[in-house]
Amino acid sequence: MEKRIEWIDELKGFLIFLVVVGHCIQYNVLQGMDIWQNPLFLLIYSFHMPLFAIISGYLFHSFSKRYTFLNGIKRKTLTILIPCLAWALCMYFFELVTYRRNFNLAVFVKSFPLYALNHNWFLWAIFYCSIVAFLCLFIDRKLFISTFLIILVCFCIPDYLNTINFKMMYIPFIVGYQLNEYRILEKLDSLKNARKNVFFILCLVVFVLNIVFFHKYESVWSFFSLRDITVFISALIRLISNLMCSICVLFVFYLCSQKHSSESTERFKLLSILGKNSLGVYMIQSFFFMPFVSNHFFICDMDNIYVRMIYGFVLSVLFTIICCGIIYLFKKSLYLKKIFLGDYK
Repeated sequence: MEKRIEWIDELKGFLIFLVVVGHCIQYNVLQGMDIWQNPLFLLIYSFHMPLFAIISGYLFHSFSKRYTFLNGIKRKTLTILIPCLAWALCMYFFELVTYRRNFNLAVFVKSFPLYALNHNWFLWAIFYCSIVAFLCLFIDRKLFISTFLIILVCFCIPDYLNTINFKMMYIPFIVGYQLNEYRILEKLDSLKNARKNVFFILCLVVFVLNIVFFHKYESVWSFFSLRDITVFISALIRLISNLMCSICVLFVFYLCSQKHSSESTERFKLLSILGKNSLGVYMIQSFFFMPFVSNHFFICDMDNIYVRMIYGFVLSVLFTIICCGIIYLFKKSLYLKKIFLGDYK
């Protein structure tokens, strides 16, 4: 078993908590409002999911060296696909119970596949990215030409079976793969301290400039729509901006973790634990933001935005703790941890 990379676990823990915070803002704090006018929401959504995809691509690099194509697909099926289907099944029946609907087998067989695809979208995207990248490695070991071809194909295929999410995550996924292929982070770590400090400050400046100037451009989800050239260019700028923000956060986090590597084990222990359980947290937290549940936590009669944000943060911590508690219980069972958490250790 390959040894876990501590700083990646810490970064994943940080990101998965931001996922919960972002969802709390969207569904419990600012439900029905223009969430894109909220600075914290805007900040989180400028980098957190693309950076998760970059990390996935970074780890996929070593994964692709350890597994053959068939074994790799089998492993991804066990650790991503089966948990996605298991939690989607739970959500499906949870909705039946909460909305007091009758179970109909024919309706279930017809509707569940699409229902499952529309939940835990990021994991489906990473599953698709892994399969496509594995296939591309057969013909293009460096994944340069194949990536360009895949992007062109993405403009042609319809947004069906959740492919829109694959389209948006494949580019950062490959960026992560290339960062590992060319050992960019190791080269960054080899710089002298003065140059590291300059690079650190430069990353912060680039990140802030992207947040300030590029957040008003078209959503990245419009990039492959080809509605018109103006929308395409605007979405392209936003896509590049999100990638730059994600890479800047990655570099800053990496430099900080290496600078305090001797202290990081204790200092970021909670983040590391959260990162090791990020897949489980991601899937379980979705239950808190289903309409039936989130409406019970939504505050509609509180005008003070600062109080709302504090409430959202406290709620995020509470939801995260509950998720970790459920994961802890599931890990007590050999079968539950495999089916619901993809944990085969």
